[in-house]
Amino acid sequence: MDNVVLILGAGATIAEYNKKSKKNCPPTDKGFFDSIRNIYPEEVGQINNYFLNNYGYNIFSENDSLEKIFVSLYSDSFHLKLGDDAFKNFRLLIKVFNKRIAKTTNNLPVSRKSCLYRIISNYLKRGIPSKSISIITFNYDIQIEKVLSLLNETKRYNAMKPIFEFPACYRISFDPSLITNPTSNKTKCFKTVESTDSGIRILKLHGSLNWYSGHYVPDPSKSAIFNPKRRVWLTKRMTINPGMHLTGAYRVKYTLPLVIPPVNQKSGIFHNVIRSMWNIAESDLKKATEILIFGYSCPELDFESINMIQRSLTQNRKYDQISIIDPDPTLVARYTKLIQPSKVDYYTSAKNYLDNL
Repeated sequence: MDNVVLILGAGATIAEYNKKSKKNCPPTDKGFFDSIRNIYPEEVGQINNYFLNNYGYNIFSENDSLEKIFVSLYSDSFHLKLGDDAFKNFRLLIKVFNKRIAKTTNNLPVSRKSCLYRIISNYLKRGIPSKSISIITFNYDIQIEKVLSLLNETKRYNAMKPIFEFPACYRISFDPSLITNPTSNKTKCFKTVESTDSGIRILKLHGSLNWYSGHYVPDPSKSAIFNPKRRVWLTKRMTINPGMHLTGAYRVKYTLPLVIPPVNQKSGIFHNVIRSMWNIAESDLKKATEILIFGYSCPELDFESINMIQRSLTQNRKYDQISIIDPDPTLVARYTKLIQPSKVDYYTSAKNYLDNL
């Protein structure tokens, strides 16, 4: 039986933007702070002051790297003297990062012409069952969920349903009492269904904007944010608000999306539900007969991801081909060195890939 694994990075979401909307794309590593300095001037100014005061440089120009700043703040959060100040800025950057992702992806349209829709549609047309398709993603947005929801509504694939089972698609056992509804009936939501565990898996290894923890204060402590056992809620809404509140019988809770920022040694701050998904992802990669890598640049400092991919595919004797979609041709050499497949098909764009199907 065929087992298909798609590995998706930020490039898979960015591919859905047209030329006119490129300036409003989701955040990437380079140029992040310069792109938001006029949108969130107070927050960016505070983070910049931290680096000016402690390291003598600003976070713009040659130092404008989201990953570099996140790594520095995360490391400094455990420093004896800098810890408190560093963590405040680390927490602030997480909030700004979440806001920017939500703002740039909430209104991104999904249609039968979208790249990811057409890619997954091709697998279904080939007769590959939805339960044999696994999506491993390092993205925080919910674009994949929107695409699968549309596929599930497409009459052409009625015989292949279920394609999208929400929230079982995550392979997380959410307590039904922790799946929340928006207060407005006008808010568009994903339909929750009784799971058969047969739909396409969405393994979000860095977390997701629609998973979140609840806190009684707007700025939770380090121990609260890094607590691997904290309760995780799920919102059904299709438009994400990173600053929404949980309304209870007695007190209102502030929410914080459960995302793993781009830091080194991120396994140290994994929540238990995220850790369990990494195990499923590794198992799926070991069984994969066909692999498509779309828009994931395999950053050199992302040790956990690189090791997981390399370890899984080294032990996999079933696949003989990998397809890569990315505008950077140097990635082919990097992936070939890591996993040594017998054949690599490289495409500079999703259009190029789809034209060759």
